[in-house]
Amino acid sequence: MGPARTKRKNLQKRRKRRLFAAIAAEIQASEEAQRTPEQDELEQMRNEEERQRTHEQWQKEVEKSNGAFNKKRKILAQRQQLIISLRQVEKKKWLHFSLLLTKSCGWRSKCSR
Repeated sequence: MGPARTKRKNLQKRRKRRLFAAIAAEIQASEEAQRTPEQDELEQMRNEEERQRTHEQWQKEVEKSNGAFNKKRKILAQRQQLIISLRQVEKKKWLHFSLLLTKSCGWRSKCSR
């Protein structure tokens, strides 16, 4: 475990921490006992103001995030529409080409063989 000196030092540190924790608890208890209702109300008001500020900031961030999401969704929809229109154009070109090919060669001509 370690030498006796280390154990003694660690025990001394633990005792010191416990003593300071007990003193801090006593101070906090005495401060809470001395608090007036006005001080409690003031603290509640401050907490409410902070909560409102936090909520407003959260709402702004949500709106910003929603705006970015909607923008990306709009861009995606535009890209999908572009792909659909390009496919239609390619299909029309292919149909036009195949129609020209069948007209120029005829149905049973030697072009396709």
